[in-house]
Amino acid sequence: SFPSYDDAVSARTLVTDLLDAQAEAATDDIYPTLQELRANLVKAVPGDALDLPRLVEHTPVSTTPSLVLAFRLYGDLDSEADLIARNRVRHPAFIRGGEVLEILTRG
Repeated sequence: SFPSYDDAVSARTLVTDLLDAQAEAATDDIYPTLQELRANLVKAVPGDALDLPRLVEHTPVSTTPSLVLAFRLYGDLDSEADLIARNRVRHPAFIRGGEVLEILTRG
């Protein structure tokens, strides 16, 4: 499972790039298997994309504590830890205004 659609696509790209590199050096009998594996991976990941939140940018107008910002964005505090970790917030009491943050949408 992935925390967001964007994380799933990033992981999928990493693996497909590795498969592509292996396919370049593969023998004729292995190449079709690698291509089938790649195709199956592209179909399977991220899975049901409608269930995964997306990453979007948000710029707070003023310096705000993470608890307040999480509540303003989501109506609860469940995503505060993700907000802090995803944006490498140094001090959760002071999320600086005017700086772009990555936040997850809610489905």
